[in-house]
Amino acid sequence: MVCPYYRNGYCTSPLLPSPDDTVTTKSRCYDNFKSCRYYVEQELKNELKINFFSEVNLLNEQLSSQCEYFDIKRVNQGYISYCKAINRVLTLSQAKNCVIYWQSCPFRK
Repeated sequence: MVCPYYRNGYCTSPLLPSPDDTVTTKSRCYDNFKSCRYYVEQELKNELKINFFSEVNLLNEQLSSQCEYFDIKRVNQGYISYCKAINRVLTLSQAKNCVIYWQSCPFRK
């Protein structure tokens, strides 16, 4: 079994500020990932509060992407887009790229 946060050579754990390839090792990511300090149980992920900045993350309209990792969430002021592959709220430009260039996204691999 492979760690759910291992994507294309990068660790995408929600405990990291950004995807990182320096913390990945074949033996841990492909075998003993539950002992890794960056591993979080999947059930806990849904309980994490989603933080965002209105100026960079808030959408006025609901976007739609064919990417299976793209998620849109309704908030009081509008909408925010969320990438399940990297467990992060997306910026406005990232959200628009997910709509247009979803097939070429490196996190989908």
